[in-house]
Amino acid sequence: GVRDDLRLLLIQRQGAVASRTDALNQLHGITVTLPEGLRDRLRGLHGKRLADAAVQLRARQGESTTQVAVLHGIGRRVQQLSSEIVSVDERLEQITTELVPDLLKECGVGPVCAAQLVVSSGDPTRMRNEASFAALAGTSPVQASSGQTQRHRLNRGGDRRLNRALHVITLHRVRWHPETAAYYR
Repeated sequence: GVRDDLRLLLIQRQGAVASRTDALNQLHGITVTLPEGLRDRLRGLHGKRLADAAVQLRARQGESTTQVAVLHGIGRRVQQLSSEIVSVDERLEQITTELVPDLLKECGVGPVCAAQLVVSSGDPTRMRNEASFAALAGTSPVQASSGQTQRHRLNRGGDRRLNRALHVITLHRVRWHPETAAYYR
């Protein structure tokens, strides 16, 4: 159903983001080892600007056509992956807008986080209370008492992707939502 579609889109997006990060790291790593003239043409550029510049490169007199071709290829890969991510994000927005429009109206909840909340929660009726949701998300404290010492530790279990989505939402709300910021302080 729709939840499976969201799950698959999130998997596709995660893979594309990881691959784009790898390609950008490769591009940056290669530029550091380039000969002076070629390196100067890419100096100070990062991320999308570096990929775009690499795609536009043409070999000049005395420059290696292989080096320029490799830069060009990796830059194209970054652009293709960026385009794929935009396409997936548009589809996620379309589905979440239809499925959970009220959730998207909440401060800090975008299509990716909303999709993760929907996918991770599965059937919302299985969670009887806030504590069961906190346990699912790995945000509930875990007893770590010993003898007469009473203490708790962070929960390292639960759905880590759901935990990350909640973390992203919280960071956004602390910055942009006055009530959340006041509570945080």
